[in-house]
Amino acid sequence: MKVLIVSPCDLPVPATKGGAVSVLIQYIIEENEKKKCMDLTVISSYDPEAEKQAKKYLYTKLIYLQKSKRLEYFDKIIDGIPSKDGKEHQYLRKLKVLKELRKHLKENDYDRVVFQNSGYLLNVLKDRKIAEKYEGKLYYHLHNDIPDNISRVAVSQCKLLLISEYLKKHINEVCGRDMSSQCMIVKNGFDCTHFAQEFPEKEKLALRQKLGITPEKKIVMFAGRIVAAKGIAELTQAIEKLNRDDIVLMVVGAHNFGTGQTSGFQEEMKRRFKALGEKVCFTGYVPYNEIWKYYKLADMAVLPSIWEEPAGLTMIEACAAGIPLITTRSGGIPEYIKGDYSILLSKNEDIVNDIKKAIDEVFYNPELWKDKAKKAQKYVSENFETVYFYNSFYTKLM
Repeated sequence: MKVLIVSPCDLPVPATKGGAVSVLIQYIIEENEKKKCMDLTVISSYDPEAEKQAKKYLYTKLIYLQKSKRLEYFDKIIDGIPSKDGKEHQYLRKLKVLKELRKHLKENDYDRVVFQNSGYLLNVLKDRKIAEKYEGKLYYHLHNDIPDNISRVAVSQCKLLLISEYLKKHINEVCGRDMSSQCMIVKNGFDCTHFAQEFPEKEKLALRQKLGITPEKKIVMFAGRIVAAKGIAELTQAIEKLNRDDIVLMVVGAHNFGTGQTSGFQEEMKRRFKALGEKVCFTGYVPYNEIWKYYKLADMAVLPSIWEEPAGLTMIEACAAGIPLITTRSGGIPEYIKGDYSILLSKNEDIVNDIKKAIDEVFYNPELWKDKAKKAQKYVSENFETVYFYNSFYTKLM
């Protein structure tokens, strides 16, 4: 079966620069190298290191779309004009991707075409010849809520691969009709064994020293973007309320507090982080294949998402690493995380105090939560390993 996977083309595949969708596509590629079920082609944005790594794949053809510095320059000008949502839209880059995608679909033939997450990719179906050529062969693999500006006509032409029952229910509400006949659930997966590997004490100590965290400090880990939806403001408030000098909040990932335009929320977080002083440390960007070390370094992960998160890959990563997890009953998270083994908080006006109490609970009962973390690790490895994700993805295309 000839399958084309169209990445969002913002970050490369393999995931040399991170990105959840790029990582998931990489898992499909690598599992397919073992199973050989698909003759796979992937369209990705160009990156020299990704291109170098892709040479090892025997059953996947990577097609890289070169970036245009000229278009990037004009996109920056356009994105510099304040918009309602405050996001960077990169309109010219997307138009270039659509032009090249349109050409590729016309010149080649596939049994299945899978658009990954970004709604703008579906605009290629406005070309009637492409829509007719691939009728019944189109799939939209959605990892987030359905975009507001997406063409409902284009969506109706695709079968939908969704990462949770929550997302399926939400799409029915957004579209105003029952979309169940088009929807199939493909739960996220990842390399659980990679996160479960042992991290030698000597290397842990070296990483602590690199981050400036002394051995006696307890580490509360947060992984994710510095945006309101991820609950980072509530977590910092909870850390403040704990009023303990032996705790460090480790923020894993780039914080994007560069010289460019920052949002009001980011300015607020700058002030909060400054107030925490030595109780917070930033790792900066961490390559995805190195993130497991930071989970292993931490005493717990606190990922208090306050939006309706469709799934949440970081939550099951924390469980796979074998550390206690505190998160929320948001969106599809309870479909991935068992409340018997992790702490699932309700999103209410008392969320800050609830996070504080949950952190205290884990620190005051270390043996109990060590045991629960082991059970969570076992559950995740038995349900979300890459082989299960790949099998689910492949069978839904058949």
